[in-house]
Amino acid sequence: MPKPPDLINPQPAPVHNDHPASWDLVVKDFEARYGGPNQSQLTADVIEDMRGRDRFGFEKYGVRIQPHNGRDNLVDAYQELLDSLVYFRSALYEKPDPRMQDMYFETMKVCRWLRKAIRFRGESHE
Repeated sequence: MPKPPDLINPQPAPVHNDHPASWDLVVKDFEARYGGPNQSQLTADVIEDMRGRDRFGFEKYGVRIQPHNGRDNLVDAYQELLDSLVYFRSALYEKPDPRMQDMYFETMKVCRWLRKAIRFRGESHE
């Protein structure tokens, strides 16, 4: 049985390669789902925020996020989701809000699903 990935500690720095930048892929997917000729201001704002996070990451790491960059993307996603739980819970403590509570609980579900996916990836569950 292979050694399970480290889900707590930081991973190695990302390495540049010839694959597309992941933020470009995400923006394209987001525009396809929520954009179009009648794109809302909210959609435009989120896309602008995505591009800003891309720039921030490039300035911090010197490379853009890409597939096959030497990191385990599922572990990165899991760690970020765990952090988001703390931010949601802190926000709820400061100001209770039923919509925020729903997002908090949905994020818990995604954390559980992703943790299971990491644990069992590569195994057949038929």
